[in-house]
Amino acid sequence: MNTLANQAAIALENSRLHKETQQQVKKLQALHSIDLAITNSLDLKITLDLLTHEVIEQCGADAAAIYLLQPDINNLEYY
Repeated sequence: MNTLANQAAIALENSRLHKETQQQVKKLQALHSIDLAITNSLDLKITLDLLTHEVIEQCGADAAAIYLLQPDINNLEYY
């Protein structure tokens, strides 16, 4: 009984670690996509669209908003 309980505990821990690793890989892939968008495009709209999409995906949100600071008039502009 003790051996089976230990094996079950190990299997559960391995499952948890596998799920955690998959989540980390997904986050790293999202960061890589954002990095590529920033380095490969000078178009702010493309970069912000990708950033918004990845934030929504990673957070499991229904929506996200980005506000850009306009330092000359000290104002936030909704993107």
